[in-house]
Amino acid sequence: MEHALLPPSSAARVIQCPASLFMCSQFPETDDNPKALEGTQAHEVILADMQGQDVPSFATEEMLEGAEMWRDTLRPMMESSGALIHLEERVDCFEIHPDNWGTPDAWAYDEMTATLHVWDYKFGHRHVEAFENWQLINYAAGIWTSGGYNVSNFELTIVQPRSYHADGPVRSWSVDRVQMEGYISRLKSAWEASLLPEPPTHTGKNCRDCSARHACPTLQEGALIAVEMSGQNVPFDLNENAIGRELHLLKSAQELLEYRIEGLESEVLGRIKQGKSIRGWMTKQGEGREKWNKPIDEVLALGEMMGIDIKKPTAITPKQAIKAGLPAELVRTYTEVPIGEIKLIPDDGTAARAAFHK
Repeated sequence: MEHALLPPSSAARVIQCPASLFMCSQFPETDDNPKALEGTQAHEVILADMQGQDVPSFATEEMLEGAEMWRDTLRPMMESSGALIHLEERVDCFEIHPDNWGTPDAWAYDEMTATLHVWDYKFGHRHVEAFENWQLINYAAGIWTSGGYNVSNFELTIVQPRSYHADGPVRSWSVDRVQMEGYISRLKSAWEASLLPEPPTHTGKNCRDCSARHACPTLQEGALIAVEMSGQNVPFDLNENAIGRELHLLKSAQELLEYRIEGLESEVLGRIKQGKSIRGWMTKQGEGREKWNKPIDEVLALGEMMGIDIKKPTAITPKQAIKAGLPAELVRTYTEVPIGEIKLIPDDGTAARAAFHK
């Protein structure tokens, strides 16, 4: 699949740290990331659903529920204004930079209200904010400037079915034309800075999504400074201003440490998978959730034969079936436990000693 040199999906990270564009190109994401694969599959499901095609066989119940939420979010626009919904169409953002283009999940222009709507579907659990969402801003800027639409307002929406947040799974943010022009100016400056011979590096919350965070000297320095500061004595009688400021500082330091740790964990896990030995660390094969490996009709027939109701309205989970009274040994013959993620765990030598002394 072709990728843009300056992709809108990286806009928030580049706004924070222009150097991240080059650094991430040196350490690209691997293809075996389970979360990335799940997100890709979820997007295939919502596209097939919206286009009236057969849903892919890999679709999970959560993906199907997400597709329904996506459809219900876009339906009012189709019914109220009759505006054409553009799905997964390439948008060129020439006004920002010739190499800045991407594929928004959905967008529509409502001519009656002069409003440009852009939607983005996120299947992950981590909350994604609609306010000043730079990916959506970048998409909207490209649609507006390349399409020549007379836009007065921009409605940018995040649809995130698995984000259990007080604002709900569907969150929107509105911005007017004048404000959008200001955001476009900031995007231009950030992308131009990212192409400089020696772009600057800056730490912040977007380090979490940087594939080069394990190799970033600025993040390393910030994290190590945070570790060093954690050993200093601090008086307990802080006034209200001081205690509030310190809490902010420590929270920021905690985030830097988490980002650095996540980056190093990913790199160590990758090297161990390549057969390299990393002192103090080992991997462990995880297990997925137990599921039925027989046709549902056969599973329900088993419950009826044993005189136990395992419908909900289809078959309940294997664990629930055991609690309902089906013998665990019998259930095991009807189920399987898929292989889960390979996890990184500390290795103090205990596992090796245990294996040696068996």
